[in-house]
Amino acid sequence: MDSRPTPVPGTTYRPAPLASLPETLDMNYYQWTPERKLLEAKRLAIRARLKREYLLKLNDPNRIAMIQDPAVVRWNNARIYGPTQHSSAKPKASLMGVIFALGPFVLSYYAIKTSRERKENLIREGKYDRPYHYIY
Repeated sequence: MDSRPTPVPGTTYRPAPLASLPETLDMNYYQWTPERKLLEAKRLAIRARLKREYLLKLNDPNRIAMIQDPAVVRWNNARIYGPTQHSSAKPKASLMGVIFALGPFVLSYYAIKTSRERKENLIREGKYDRPYHYIY
């Protein structure tokens, strides 16, 4: 059995061996069923109605107020208020915050303290030769 991918008919595109065929290059993607055609026609009708309504508001010579786009208002509210309004501190998040905030300082303190104690013990025992004993 040949494991190489077969070329797409009518094109020079040959899919990669480990990648799947992109959806837009599949010929069955463009052969719509009647239900799909009906859904697409409904979507286009809604878009055309919204566009006409917006253009009527935009080109109204008696317009005084600014035109509000509901999608922009929703996006702006989500951006301003964000998820922090509806969330609270959880124990795991608080613990991780403490670990990541204080952890490096505690670890650095421990490393410096143990290395200094080890060096002082070696100096007391006379096993450590200090090259700069007048400085330290």
